[in-house]
Amino acid sequence: MGRKAWFYRQLLSYMPVFFIVISFVFFVFFQMLDEQSRQGAIQANETMIQQAMRSVDYSLKAIDQMLVQELLFNPDMSGFFSGD
Repeated sequence: MGRKAWFYRQLLSYMPVFFIVISFVFFVFFQMLDEQSRQGAIQANETMIQQAMRSVDYSLKAIDQMLVQELLFNPDMSGFFSGD
């Protein structure tokens, strides 16, 4: 009986340390998981912004090319800008 009492006393004395260590490990794990998801969201946002910028840039280039083509080949526009 004395041997089991000693075992339980040892077990109870180390139990708080065990819970503290396990809590710390969970805390660190969730912090790392949060940081990784935050970095993933930032990277996804940057990719989306770059795609939107490319889309706007291509649209503006197409509009510019169409406008230059109309200015060069449309006689009504040429007459308007030449002052006739």
